[in-house]
Amino acid sequence: MCEIKNKSQSTMNIQLGKNTYIVGINFKQDAKETLDEKLNRLIKRDVMESLYEEN
Repeated sequence: MCEIKNKSQSTMNIQLGKNTYIVGINFKQDAKETLDEKLNRLIKRDVMESLYEEN
């Protein structure tokens, strides 16, 4: 589960099992892509790289 506690502080709490991680987020205010677009791009890149490494 991922939950953004305070948008002004740009931190996110991620709970995995019994552990809770506090993750800091830092990005430009005038960025051209949204956080969702950036995450999707990074995930797709990681998937493509792992597929390439298998071959």
